[in-house]
Amino acid sequence: MFTTSRVGRWALALGLVLFCAPAMDAAAQDPGDAGVLSLRLGVGARSGGMGETGVAQATDATAVFWNPANLTAAEGTQVGLQHMEYFGLFRQEAFTLSHHMDFGTLGLQLSGFYSDDIDRTSLENTGQTFGTFRPYDVVAGVSYAVDFSDVTVGVTAKIVYERIDAFSASTGAFDIGVAHDTTIEGLRLAAVVQNLGNTMTLDQQEFDLPRTARVGFSYRPHVTQMPGLRRLLTAAEIVIPNDGNSRLHLGGELRVHEAFTIRAGHRFRYDTYGLTFGAGFEHGRLALDYAYMDNANDFDATHRISLRIAYLPE
Repeated sequence: MFTTSRVGRWALALGLVLFCAPAMDAAAQDPGDAGVLSLRLGVGARSGGMGETGVAQATDATAVFWNPANLTAAEGTQVGLQHMEYFGLFRQEAFTLSHHMDFGTLGLQLSGFYSDDIDRTSLENTGQTFGTFRPYDVVAGVSYAVDFSDVTVGVTAKIVYERIDAFSASTGAFDIGVAHDTTIEGLRLAAVVQNLGNTMTLDQQEFDLPRTARVGFSYRPHVTQMPGLRRLLTAAEIVIPNDGNSRLHLGGELRVHEAFTIRAGHRFRYDTYGLTFGAGFEHGRLALDYAYMDNANDFDATHRISLRIAYLPE
């Protein structure tokens, strides 16, 4: 059972995060009001294959995106690289880094989201093109996490830049997250609010960032009578955006061999997203992960591949 002090500290930390969170469904804006939607795309094929469940189980360098509080569980120095093909129309490249220190864990992130060349047209000359342009987003951030006994807290500060043709905009934003390894061995609770910041103005149009709150858990059974269950990890989270209804993400992974893992998940209450599948291969310092993420409405599937490199302490 939880002790009163642990429950109190966890409740306080969770309350601080949710105090900063966007409003619930009843007060949400109209779907699509938020801009720079690439900020909602996950980082890391492992989480992608598990139904985009990263708020509690992403404990490597990708925690800089999912929940900076998880960085305290990333041992040594870890590097992540990702390439993603999104809807067959867009691409994302991402770099993540975590470094564990005696007084906390530092994280870095850099990502770029871009499309192929798009024909430039005008309303006055329908059907005519005037060259091409390539829209893109860039996000750069730094994270820091510290462990307060049984509750960890992490903060990310980032710069967001978007360019569409001749127009560009930039702003600052931050994330704040908490995580708690409960007295139930293998059960982690976590919450984060992402993309808190000022509005952006692009071509005289003002819009909010896609603020999002995530609350969830991950669980790896520790059953001495059935050691095979330790190969199974499950995760779930509720996702609350500032411009739509709340969503549910579920996922899991099964380590079928010391070096090979399979994954699956589902994202509920989306018009476009659905099932996810993935696999991972790990050897020594290296881990290679792949995720296939099904999309509806005739959109091409999303493909995500990532490489993790861990330099663990001796």
